[in-house]
Amino acid sequence: MAAPCCTAPLGAGPGGGGEGAAGPMAAAEGGGPAPAEALRAVLKPSGALPAGSLPVRGYDFAAGPDHAALLRSFLTTGFQATSFGQAVAEIRRMIAAKLEPLSAEERGRAELSGCPRPPSGCTIFLGFTSNLISSGVRETIRYLVQRGMVRGGTGGTGGQRRTGVDLSPSRVWGSRGDRGGPSGGPAWLQGALCGLMPVPKGSLQVLGGPSVVPGVPAWLLLCPRGVLDVPVGPGVVPGVPARPCPRPQGVPGVDVLVTTAGGVEEDLIKCLAPTYIGDFSLRGRDLRQNGINRIGNLLVPNDNYCKFEDWLMPILDRMVDEQETQGVRWTPSRMIARLGKEIDNPESVCYWAQKNKIPVLSPALTDGSLGDMIFFHSYKRPGLVLDIVEDLRLINTQAIFARKTGMIILGGGLVKHHIANANLMRNGADFSVYVNTAQEFDGSDSGARPDEAVSWGKIRMDATPVKVYADASLVFPLLVAETFAQRADAFPVEPQGD
Repeated sequence: MAAPCCTAPLGAGPGGGGEGAAGPMAAAEGGGPAPAEALRAVLKPSGALPAGSLPVRGYDFAAGPDHAALLRSFLTTGFQATSFGQAVAEIRRMIAAKLEPLSAEERGRAELSGCPRPPSGCTIFLGFTSNLISSGVRETIRYLVQRGMVRGGTGGTGGQRRTGVDLSPSRVWGSRGDRGGPSGGPAWLQGALCGLMPVPKGSLQVLGGPSVVPGVPAWLLLCPRGVLDVPVGPGVVPGVPARPCPRPQGVPGVDVLVTTAGGVEEDLIKCLAPTYIGDFSLRGRDLRQNGINRIGNLLVPNDNYCKFEDWLMPILDRMVDEQETQGVRWTPSRMIARLGKEIDNPESVCYWAQKNKIPVLSPALTDGSLGDMIFFHSYKRPGLVLDIVEDLRLINTQAIFARKTGMIILGGGLVKHHIANANLMRNGADFSVYVNTAQEFDGSDSGARPDEAVSWGKIRMDATPVKVYADASLVFPLLVAETFAQRADAFPVEPQGD
């Protein structure tokens, strides 16, 4: 029912008398006024809402099916849909920070990490549990590893002059606090900053910040971390001259992968034989008798692991040879890169990671079928050594020497803590998105909310981290569709040497 007016005196009728039987909550005929204490409890006046509160509104299918608009509406839908929308905004801030140019000093510092990849404004760590590689999320992860982001280079012009026109459809990427709209800005821009309407095609991309684009009006600089797209046209952005287009440099969309042994071996095994859709209710006893392994509602024939053993054993032989004759010091990440090169299959995450020089860290590499094979191989040819300390230095220095860092963590356990602990070395990540279904009531790190990581210094105190309580197989492809894939023009597939 509609709430009565809260501004009239308690028990007052239209004439203002406190005893009027016609008051808004007057009792039935013959009764007195409603109890004042009950009125005060029910009709308590409202105070100010938290800053940035948006009206709840879902997608209206009367306009027809529009999947992009449906996903955008999640932000104001509520519950985990709103968390999804906030995660989209957080990842967009990561990408915007990654594309910001580095000063010579920052570039020199980033190179101290020893990573062969070109440094960028934000080092993005992606962690995922092995079940996601077993599932079709593998293809989404491979997309991120396969495609490199292109940003302006620092040396030479290397191209024709342009005004910065980007002919792809664009949207404003701003922060959650930028909902009020710019004072004095065009109506379309106010709507775009609120995330409520797309920016027209044909846009000039301007990195926010006075030092980047001198002369840009203050209302264009509401998103100092973000990227603002404005239509190209005379007088739209005063003070932005035509300038040489710098030679692009490729940087990966994600910079460091962390996964478990299963996340490596399932990727490689899928290149040898497929995994199948089954059912959660299939009986384990029946499956075991038929040599079929179940991962949730996925089925993996045990023959797949036999094929993996046949493929892997000769490689382990060669690794031991190289260790003994060439002094090669194997680490889990170096071994994974070698296996990615050996599989030589563009469907593989590990293949593209080694092609694009993205380290895959797996400190528990022996905890799976890979460990089983290494165990069996040690009887035939003992001596293989994997140095986990060198990999520990690798992941920690990736965080320490980065200008900014972002964490995208799918699932929990080892992958979640290994990335977060590396970011402790820099007093916390700047951007963070968790996607998992774990709860915090048992004190597990898997279920811990981002705010617990703030207490440890693993996420910065001024960050805006997001946790989405959901199955990553549902959510992560949609997150990529709304973030990295929206910048497909900045993610070309570049030919690389081995």
